Amino acid sequence: MAPRADRPRQPNSSGLFLRWHRYLGLSAALFVLLLVITGWLLNHTDALALDERFVKSERLLSLYGIGSPARQLSFFVGGHWISQLDAQLYFDTRRLPGHHEALVGALALSDRIFIATRSRILLLTPDGGLIEAVGPEQGVPGNMTAIAPAPDGRLAVKESHAAYLTDPDLLRWHHTTSSHGMQWVEPIAAPARLQAALLDTWRGSILSWERVILDLHSGRILGRWGPWLIDLAGLLMLLLALSGGYLWWARRPRRRS
Repeated sequence: MAPRADRPRQPNSSGLFLRWHRYLGLSAALFVLLLVITGWLLNHTDALALDERFVKSERLLSLYGIGSPARQLSFFVGGHWISQLDAQLYFDTRRLPGHHEALVGALALSDRIFIATRSRILLLTPDGGLIEAVGPEQGVPGNMTAIAPAPDGRLAVKESHAAYLTDPDLLRWHHTTSSHGMQWVEPIAAPARLQAALLDTWRGSILSWERVILDLHSGRILGRWGPWLIDLAGLLMLLLALSGGYLWWARRPRRRS
């Protein structure tokens, strides 16, 4: 009798699933590692002070489109520089607390430094210590455009269509019509070295590491397609779990009847 030809071997379904399971595992491994590390870091944000640590890498800042501030001007007051870069105010190179509206002027008067933004006035000691900040609730005009020292020692402020005088304590405000002789302070260019130091300080206080790690975790650091990539990683992990479950079911010991 002639030998019977061997039939072609049929592919084993569990072997096929094992091969795909391995491919899925390798594909998802990097995403799993990224999500685990960033998730751990975000879970310990307060302990690691990630919201108080800021990025200084030029490449990473450029990735977020952080280049130069849109607003940058300075006033020279009492031997010190008062500067603004975007919403941040600086006494020389020391940042003053808070975020601020557009800076309109700064001057020294009665052993104090007055810094005026659109609707608030900050009072500082001669060495830059913050005494207080007053606003519209204390009678400060709401749309200041300039400030000046009045001849009688008071502070003069100018709005779009009016001018006011106030005492050094900013307690009493009076409308005035004799503002034509006022020497309204003007911004001047700060020295190049100071401008470079301010820019370095500003860039180093814009982007927190918490924001970067959160964007890594969500994929947003890669732009509009980043979250979809993370969604794809989630789908890979789901398929990995399903294929692993199938392999366990296919290879489990079967009871003999």
